[in-house]
Amino acid sequence: MEGRRSCLGIVCDTIADWLFPCFCLQCKQEGNTMCEICKESYTPKRTGDTCPFCRKKSLGSLTCESCRTLVALDRCLSLGWYHDSVLREAIRAAKYTDDPAPWKLFPEWMRKMSIENIFFGDTWVVSFVPLHVSRRRERGFDQAERIAHLVGEATKFPVVDLLERAEWTDPQAQRDARERQVGDMDGIFQVIKHPIPSRVILCDDVLTSGATMDAAAQILKQAGAEQVCGFVLARRGGE
Repeated sequence: MEGRRSCLGIVCDTIADWLFPCFCLQCKQEGNTMCEICKESYTPKRTGDTCPFCRKKSLGSLTCESCRTLVALDRCLSLGWYHDSVLREAIRAAKYTDDPAPWKLFPEWMRKMSIENIFFGDTWVVSFVPLHVSRRRERGFDQAERIAHLVGEATKFPVVDLLERAEWTDPQAQRDARERQVGDMDGIFQVIKHPIPSRVILCDDVLTSGATMDAAAQILKQAGAEQVCGFVLARRGGE
């Protein structure tokens, strides 16, 4: 019986591959989500040293002096810009399909940016910006939590669930740019674990205005964190 199930699974996978062929995100060659040649040659388009909020030049993607008076997030690193079509499509596939392939690409891109060398010392804890429980139930997983575990594996820092989303909000990407402002997400998170570590790497998939991640950073600092740095797969803007 077990052998029959295995054979049936192979047949189903073969039919699925035939009906829905996979193409390389970069060269569009049929076969895999990323062919071996592109996997070696591709690197996400770096955001450079810019403030995560105003996008002015800022060494190490630190929040600039002007924005620092208004926000709690100290810094936000990313793999690249969201307008990079390869990175964007990989993120979309990871969020909205059950294809595991994109999740195997992100660690390789983290390795290329040497994320393990960016955060010094052994006192960092990795956490994430959580989905609302209803959205997590709908999707079946929390992509930010998965990203946090990838960062934890790359840096060897512990991953800890620190926050929960107390209020439902529409995704930032669905809001008009003029409606997205830092501060309009304040109060949507609450701390679920004490004591709060002094240094937190906060993970999410995409940084849009920075309002959501800053709201999470703000509540962490109110609870005792001294430094909160963000890590996202991509940042919007810079087009």
